[in-house]
Order: sequence, then structure tokens, then C-alpha cells
Amino acid sequence: MSSVSRRRTPQKKRAGKTVRPVRPTPPQPVIPPPSPARVLFDEPREGTRGWWRPSITQILADTGPLIDAAGPRELEQASAELVGATLHRAIGEHTAGFALLDWLAALIDAAGKADRGSAGPRYLLHGITALAPHRLARAAATQLGRLGGPRTGDPEWLAATGSVTPTGEVHLLADGYHTRFAVLVCCHRPGRDSGNEVFLLDVDACTPIIRPFDAGPYDSQDDAAQAWRDTVGPSATGAEPDDADPA
Repeated sequence: MSSVSRRRTPQKKRAGKTVRPVRPTPPQPVIPPPSPARVLFDEPREGTRGWWRPSITQILADTGPLIDAAGPRELEQASAELVGATLHRAIGEHTAGFALLDWLAALIDAAGKADRGSAGPRYLLHGITALAPHRLARAAATQLGRLGGPRTGDPEWLAATGSVTPTGEVHLLADGYHTRFAVLVCCHRPGRDSGNEVFLLDVDACTPIIRPFDAGPYDSQDDAAQAWRDTVGPSATGAEPDDADPA
């Protein structure tokens, strides 16, 4: 038999290894970091309030100079500086426990229970009535009522410290680059004979995070505007207050 006619048995091809498809890993949820406001105002985790008691104790011990305030606006400012300095220090030294409204409520409660013979905590409560949100301002007023009201020797203006109210008149200032702004809020304080006060909020908008740069009360809109122009510098020369857009 010739080699041509001989049938050859076809060889089976070897089956290759089966490659199983790789299942893609499902995407993991991205959890954004908490916002600064949430860190400062949310309920603190268990065991993170350790700095509350010493900070409140220190504030009450430092209230003595408040009784030297010459008027309600000065008392409001001194109270803000006392409380603000303590919170600024706490934010720099600690990483948790910043439920600030709860912390302020604890400060109000402690001031109401302080030594009744000490005037400093009472003055602080009066200052808080002008600084705090409405609910906590009422809590401070309630503590003052429990302390028995005005005392002999209290200045006549003391009880009216928390009576300052916005009139609804608001003006804006902007520098030449429109990256620095001032909000001028007109406020009425009972017993003030020289017109309304103006509260200035200086806002820096030249960074991705818009932040307040400074704030404070002034005797008039002209005083507030000039102080802001002096602070900002040449880019604010000639800036004049405009009515705020109601929208």
C-alpha cells in the first residue's frame, strides 16, 4: 500500500486551559470627610468632652474684667472675646467634642450655678444674651432670672445688653477685585441716643473656602466702612456701601 493511499489518523488538538474571566471588584463607596460645620456642631462621640469642664471652669474664673465694661456693646465684645479665645484654643488642642451649641448650653448652666456673690458670671450671662442664638439667649435670660434679677450697684444699661435687634437694613461693600466683601448690618439697641449701631462682617472670598476675616460693631455705617477700607488697603479705596440684594 502506497503511502499516498494510507489514511492518517488525524491528531486531536490539545485543549487549551480555560481562562475564567476576572470579575471586576465592585467600586467602594467614597465617604467624604466631615465638613467643618459638622465637626463643630454635631453631637460629639462618647468620651470626647473631656475638655469641656476645664474650659468652662477657666472662663468663669476669668469673668472678673467683664464688670469693667463701659456699656452693653463693650460687654458684648468682651464676652465674645473671652468665649472665643477659649474655643480657639480648644480647636487647636483637641480633635473632637465640638458640639459648640451644647458646649455653650453647658457654660450657661454653669454660670447660673456659680457663686452668687461673684458678679462676673452674671455679666457673662448678660453678654451671652446678646451673642447666642435665640434658644440659648433665652436660656441665659432664664438663668439670670433664677439669680434674682438686677443687683444693687448694677449699671442701668446691664439688663438691656441682650436687647439689640437688626433693623433689616443691610449694605454691602466690595473691593476692586470682588474677592473681599463687607456686610454692614444696622442694629438698634434700646437706650442708645446717637442712632443705630452697625455690625460689620468682613468676608474673604479669594480662596476656595470663603471665610470670615473679621467682625465687630461700630457707631455708624461711615465708621464701619472706613475701618474696612483701611483694613483691606488700596483695592478698597473708593468703595461705597450699596443696598444688599434681597434675593
